[in-house]
Amino acid sequence: MTKWKNRLVKLFKRNLWFICTLFLVLALIFLIPFFINKLATYKFFKGTSGEFNAWLSFWGSYFGGVISGTITLGGVYLGLKHERNFSLFNRYATQKRKVERFEEWVSYLNQTATYAIKNTNLFDDSVKIIIDESEKNLEDISGVDLELYHLAREIVYEFTWLSYNFEQAHGTDEYNKTYAINKMPNDIERIEEIFEKIMKRNEQIIKVVNRYS
Repeated sequence: MTKWKNRLVKLFKRNLWFICTLFLVLALIFLIPFFINKLATYKFFKGTSGEFNAWLSFWGSYFGGVISGTITLGGVYLGLKHERNFSLFNRYATQKRKVERFEEWVSYLNQTATYAIKNTNLFDDSVKIIIDESEKNLEDISGVDLELYHLAREIVYEFTWLSYNFEQAHGTDEYNKTYAINKMPNDIERIEEIFEKIMKRNEQIIKVVNRYS
């Protein structure tokens, strides 16, 4: 009993927006005829060229069209959402190992970024490995989710700038050195922000996958 109760609670939470919309539509279907009937008895409608039945027919058709259009639009939206999520589930199921490798790589990238200031030797040793593996990981993740792919491109771009500023910070040109040292914390902060977005998107994907598993 508890198991089924938990499933119903999860189902309700996942479809809260749809349930609320359905409830609102049903409420409108039952309330609008009563509302039209009351509205048509006010003085606003008296003395017009249209008889009561004509007004009733007009407003009934008007609201009926709005409701049916809303229901149709909602059905199309839910259908497209289901198709998109199911497609994502299939892609993830066939390329799960690639996603797991990508997650390991991007976590390593994020951790390495912090070494640019805290542990320069470790950063210097890891940069080439990360950049060499970036192309392969980008290619792998592009076949799973485009949003994840674009975020991955962003984090690689920022990491490349961080590695460039790291080199400048250890160079001989004083102007470039000072600029790079001041710029590196911003690069690291930006990488961490993108990393959080990647992890959040990955969690969303896992939720979709679990729903269809």
